[in-house]
Amino acid sequence: MREFHILTYNPDPQLASVVDYDLGSFDHTSLWEGRVPHGGLPTDVKLVVDESKRRSDYIGNPLSWHIVSNAFRSVLD
Repeated sequence: MREFHILTYNPDPQLASVVDYDLGSFDHTSLWEGRVPHGGLPTDVKLVVDESKRRSDYIGNPLSWHIVSNAFRSVLD
């Protein structure tokens, strides 16, 4: 039997997170529906990260996007 684990985000106030965003005309609900945008995210999508905080491999954000570092992604690949 396969075992599954739920990844949860610990909102540690010492870790960097997205504090503001501007999606331009991008419909972000397409990501919630599992549709990958052709060509990646549009260049007018801007996510602002609090740089005064410690970086982490999983970035919390108000959009419920799973934003991970390259190191985290390589573990999943």
